[in-house]
Amino acid sequence: MRKEYLLFLVLLFGICWADVTVSYQVYPASSLPPGSNGMVGLSIVNSGTDSVSLNLYTRSATKIKSQEFINVGELRSGAMTLINIPFSIDNSVPSGVYTLYIQLVGMESGSGSATKIERWVHVPIIVEKPLSLSASISPNDFEQGSSRDVELTLLNSGEKITNCEIIINGTDVKLDGASAHYIGDLEGEKKINLTFSISDTATSGRVNAPIYLKYTHALGTTRTEKINVPIQIKERSSAFLVFMNDTSLMPNTKNEVHLQVKNKGDNIAKDVVITISDDSVLIPLSESAISVGTLLPGEVKTIKVSLAVKDVTLGYYNIPFSISYNGENNKPMAPETKSVGVYISSPPAIDAYIVTSPSPIVSGKTHTFSIQATNIGVSDIKSLTVNTKSNNVFKILDAESEQFIGSLRADDFSTVQYKVFVSVVESGEYPLEFEIKYLDMSNNPQTINIVKPLNVYSAEESSSFAGNGSGLETYCISGIVILVLIGVVYYIFFRKNRKV
Repeated sequence: MRKEYLLFLVLLFGICWADVTVSYQVYPASSLPPGSNGMVGLSIVNSGTDSVSLNLYTRSATKIKSQEFINVGELRSGAMTLINIPFSIDNSVPSGVYTLYIQLVGMESGSGSATKIERWVHVPIIVEKPLSLSASISPNDFEQGSSRDVELTLLNSGEKITNCEIIINGTDVKLDGASAHYIGDLEGEKKINLTFSISDTATSGRVNAPIYLKYTHALGTTRTEKINVPIQIKERSSAFLVFMNDTSLMPNTKNEVHLQVKNKGDNIAKDVVITISDDSVLIPLSESAISVGTLLPGEVKTIKVSLAVKDVTLGYYNIPFSISYNGENNKPMAPETKSVGVYISSPPAIDAYIVTSPSPIVSGKTHTFSIQATNIGVSDIKSLTVNTKSNNVFKILDAESEQFIGSLRADDFSTVQYKVFVSVVESGEYPLEFEIKYLDMSNNPQTINIVKPLNVYSAEESSSFAGNGSGLETYCISGIVILVLIGVVYYIFFRKNRKV
């Protein structure tokens, strides 16, 4: 216990009568507790020219006992003597300042005559009953950056103290609001309701929270006592989860997205507000601060938000959202930052073109179908496959209908071929369906079904096409036949002439 000693705790006091000087000192120098022993040391000096003969008597309060008589004896001129007067303090003496009365009685002799001497010395004895202060807190577990209502129990096992004031203003632990709280007198046990505020950077684990009790002692002095109260501080856990339902967005677009915010902490969160910490990718189109309101523990709220996507490079981005809120006591809490991953992409645009050989497509014939898959979008794709489906008209003759192409860059194409038997059908337009599968730039699987109408002709129509377009071939064949005949005739004629 830190003590503020009164000025007279170390007493050195001088009293002078005529030619006799007395000074005293109390041992030990500090105040004394009940049940202890002490000593008053007297220094008596005869500075006169005559001898002095002295006796010493003491009187005190009933609870302080001392030696009642001491024969000091004769002091010649210029002589000095030291007298120690022991005393004891009863266990039941309350704190206070008590007086030990010392009477000096004697005779001063000189010039053949004697003069009676009687003097009093008042020695203050300070008695101070030690305080026994303790404190406890309930509940005593906290989280970094949190505020919590607690019940502080103070126990004073010593004497009553007055004008008590609690001061909690440490680096890690503070009183919410004012740093001091007046509680009046303290005698025995007293319970006080307070709100503790824990710093974001408070050391985690079991720590001692310093509580200072400022009070007025029974001796009238103002003192401050430090009481260490053990508490448990846990590392701050995240209070929120943030989700966004639309995580694939396109550059230079406006989007209506839905943000989901969940309070996964144990305490209520009031006045929750979300802002985008970095607007280099997404920009709120309405208010920059998105109000969520109050979230109870475990509650989830969905907020519709209008966002614009800047003209950024395609790819994956972490969008930081800052969440500010107040605790259950409306105290502003340290903001949290949560990141939501979004893909900025341009969906691949896939189309297909079909070339047949021979052409046109004739019912009852087998053809080679070349299907050209083309990426007409602005982003690359991977693991591209084409699956051409048989139907009543077109029969796939290959062992597998699905063929693998692989990667296909933007503005690029690749071709797969199928052997296809065309059923005997009437001339007309018939659909051919095929399925294209691939992985987009985010490795998300995509599927596109494409139906292409194809013209099928009967054999007769095909022959007419051939007749209309094969006159030259007929002439060529006729010419060849004629040339062959001429050659034969020429050969025979010249051969006969040679024989003749």
